[in-house]
Amino acid sequence: MDKKNKKNFIKKLWSTERGKAVIKLSIYLVFIILVIIFVNVTSSMNKIIKDTKIVEDVTPTIQEMKDDLLKNNYKYTYTITKDTKKTVYSGERLKKEEVGTKENEIETIKYYVNDVTYYQIKMGEKIETNNLYDGFNINMMDSEFILNLIKDKSTLINQKKKLKEYSYEFTHEDKNIEISLLASEDVIKEIDILYDNIKYNLKYSSIGKISELDI
Repeated sequence: MDKKNKKNFIKKLWSTERGKAVIKLSIYLVFIILVIIFVNVTSSMNKIIKDTKIVEDVTPTIQEMKDDLLKNNYKYTYTITKDTKKTVYSGERLKKEEVGTKENEIETIKYYVNDVTYYQIKMGEKIETNNLYDGFNINMMDSEFILNLIKDKSTLINQKKKLKEYSYEFTHEDKNIEISLLASEDVIKEIDILYDNIKYNLKYSSIGKISELDI
């Protein structure tokens, strides 16, 4: 039906009471359908927005992840590389106490740390020692020191598969330092540091899940 015939058809239909009723009913039905479509679309959009907000609310920020690490409750593996030689410290930390194992090409020892006092554990006895860290910079193995060090520094953020990398590069005590934080959606998993020609690789797990140390 062309436009002229359509126009004549509508005029003819409108000329009768029944035709007017049909046209009005058709307009009303179209209006109702449009209202239903609008309500459904609005409802769907609100649900999407609500769900998105929920996801945003439960996903911790990088600062919240840092705060979790600062509670000093985690398992760790620190790998220190100087030249080609490696020393590995693996253990658990609960507040100011640590217990773990130190391994390098010369020895494997069990140790206990209470704040700033270091002990080697032999046959179940604690013997105070000053040689636990072999002259390494212990600040580079202290998460609190590191996170305070980068607190006001600018960062470069990169996506690495399922992890985000937060990179920092600046001068500390007249020496260049490079620090990278690797974080998943909810925790900081790793910190890499290059300082004074020594590489510090700090890996964390079971953050906030240590209830006591097995000394």
